[in-house]
Amino acid sequence: MPKRTKVRTTKKGEVAREKLLDAGERLFSRQEFDLVSIDDITKEAGVAHGLLFHYFKSKLQLYAEIALRQAERLEAIHREPRREATPDEKLTACLARHMRDIRTRPASYKFHTRGGASSEVKQIWEDSRQRFIQLILTEYYQIPDPGPHLFIAARAWLGLFDELVLAWLYDPKITQEGVLALTVELFNDMLSRVDMLYAPGEIGSALDQLQAT
Repeated sequence: MPKRTKVRTTKKGEVAREKLLDAGERLFSRQEFDLVSIDDITKEAGVAHGLLFHYFKSKLQLYAEIALRQAERLEAIHREPRREATPDEKLTACLARHMRDIRTRPASYKFHTRGGASSEVKQIWEDSRQRFIQLILTEYYQIPDPGPHLFIAARAWLGLFDELVLAWLYDPKITQEGVLALTVELFNDMLSRVDMLYAPGEIGSALDQLQAT
């Protein structure tokens, strides 16, 4: 994950930096990246225009810091203790909370999902996805060693979920319940068909793990 910007600040300076991050997150959450100006951010934060460049190299660097903050918050949601009885119930509850978080920042979600962000921001979210997949497979579905084929299949499944969530954000005819039901059903379909990715002779150990769950 990218390193946070290192700037020596006074306590007052730290407050100004946090104000810029908070203001940027509010604006980028509801407006497209290109429609948010430096003036918009500093005005929203209530700080001098030049302070943004004092703490961040650019608007994009500020956005990367915000993306890192959002990814950390989403991962905390993913790792909340699950009390549901079955793996499918755990996955459904987690994805529901995931969607509620995204509902608070539709514009920024659309921006990075559609590939409009920098390579730094893309890497932040890709790292987050990788950890989420690992959590689902190893902790929810108790597959201790998923292997590359299963991991790739789960990554593709998560990409489909991203697309469904994006549609849900902007199309009132698509319901959260429908997205959750379809996503969990497709996850189980993926588990049952992942053997299609394996070459002959590779299937045994992977299927043994899946059948044991």
